[in-house]
Amino acid sequence: MEMDCTDMTTEKFDDHLVEFWDIINRLDEKYRAIIVLKCVYGFRIREISEILELNENTVATRLRRGKVFLKKAYRGSDVLTVEHKKEGV
Repeated sequence: MEMDCTDMTTEKFDDHLVEFWDIINRLDEKYRAIIVLKCVYGFRIREISEILELNENTVATRLRRGKVFLKKAYRGSDVLTVEHKKEGV
């Protein structure tokens, strides 16, 4: 879903922001922390790995998977309510 923020009213923007945080909050914590640190606060993968004391490859993998979940959730898929049995999936 593409948004053109130039034509968006404050009310519509607020609605999208609420929806964004609702989806973020539905993520498993191991994805949510990385997504927030990267996409909201702008930390680099190396910095996130130091903050969370995780391997950089683990951070990169969880970031990629978290983004996939976010895209699917934003498109209306219910993927975030499915319990993932494998680590990182």
